[in-house]
Amino acid sequence: MFFLFEFLCYKQKKETLTRDIIRHNFIPLIAIILSSLSVIILIEWFNTPFQVWVFDNWGNNQFNFLSIPIVAYLIWPIQYLVLLPLIRFLDNSNRENIW
Repeated sequence: MFFLFEFLCYKQKKETLTRDIIRHNFIPLIAIILSSLSVIILIEWFNTPFQVWVFDNWGNNQFNFLSIPIVAYLIWPIQYLVLLPLIRFLDNSNRENIW
C-alpha cells in the first residue's frame, strides 16, 4: 500500500517520502520513527495497569520493552507509512504539507 500511494503521489507531482530519502533528507523518516515510538509507549503506558489488551502470540514474545514485544515496535511505523501518503494523495489542493 505504501508504494502504491507513493507512486500515485509521484504521478500527481507531489512530494513523497521516497523522494526525500533519495535526496538524503531523512528528517521525515526519523520523525515517523520517533513519533511511532513515542505513541506506542504512551498508549501502552496507559494500558499497563488495566491490561485491557495484551500482546499474545507475537513472534519472539520473550523480548520486550515496557511489556511490549519488540516486534510491535518494529511493526507500529507501518501505519504511518500507509496513512501519510494516503493523506497526501487525497489532498487534491496539495495544501497539507505532510513532510
